Amino acid sequence: MAGSAINALLLQGPQGPQGTQGATGAQGATGAQGATGSQGATGAQGATGPQGSQGTQGDPGLQGPQGNQGAAGAQGAQGAQGDPGLQGPQGAQGDPGLQGPQGNQGAQGDPGLQGPQGAQGDPGLQGPQGNQGAQGDPGLQGPQGTQGDPGLQGPQGNQGPQGDPGLQGPQGNDGAQGPQGAQGAQGAQGDPGTQGPQGNDGAQGPQGAQGAQGAAANAAVAVNQASHGFSVGDSIRFNGSTWVKAQADSDTNSDVDGMVVAVADSANFSYQIPWVTLSIFSGLTPGATYFLSPTTAGALTTTEPTAVGDVTKPVLRALSATTAIFVGMRGAVIS
Repeated sequence: MAGSAINALLLQGPQGPQGTQGATGAQGATGAQGATGSQGATGAQGATGPQGSQGTQGDPGLQGPQGNQGAAGAQGAQGAQGDPGLQGPQGAQGDPGLQGPQGNQGAQGDPGLQGPQGAQGDPGLQGPQGNQGAQGDPGLQGPQGTQGDPGLQGPQGNQGPQGDPGLQGPQGNDGAQGPQGAQGAQGAQGDPGTQGPQGNDGAQGPQGAQGAQGAAANAAVAVNQASHGFSVGDSIRFNGSTWVKAQADSDTNSDVDGMVVAVADSANFSYQIPWVTLSIFSGLTPGATYFLSPTTAGALTTTEPTAVGDVTKPVLRALSATTAIFVGMRGAVIS
């Protein structure tokens, strides 16, 4: 065994080129590991294989945190004022005003008329049970039971001394019990208890003060403008910097933004927006339609404009000589 190990150590030298593989011999003892050879050159890259089928889509990733809000953009320039829309339906009634302080209690009013009689009260408690009626007559006596059979007669003996008396025959059966007497009449029902008196009605509390009336919708708007030159009933428009009289001689001039309803002085007036009923006129023809005048600024006419370039624009619909509906209809340029 030792000789085989020595022979194996003597035979191991530097590794030669690999010969052809011989037949597999019996496994010898494991020799010491030889030095690692240098790495061979990298082979050329093989051709790219065909693309594999697409894998199933992965689960969506978690949502990232929300980004910071961007800075607000600059405010755009204000657009030109559009024609006023049709008057909307009347708004809901405003909330009632706060309740005023409670007024002093008024003198007590006359007593009210007696109310109708209340519903009949619940019946009183049942009265005590009446006394028991007298006992009924006793039932008839039942028939007497049948007599028992007589004892057997003994043979007559020699007359001797007197024998003992014979045994007493058995007692006859009891007669059937007579029928029960009729039940006595029920005692009279006790009187119902007295109904208690009805309680007095509580005094009515004082009525709270009426709340303040809410502000009226479409209230007139007060304007301060030096040397405005307006009169009550003038149709006016806002040209972007000041109020001027409207006129149906062009599309721009025919805009009617309001109607003058009051003039305090040369620098102060009030106007009303369309779609309200105004009672500031005189001499109107009931049922007539009044158009914006194409020849006189701020004025109205019952003659509808017809000239090319003018504007037909209804402004009032007369209800009476003094009252009319101020309408806000869009004008049409005549072509």
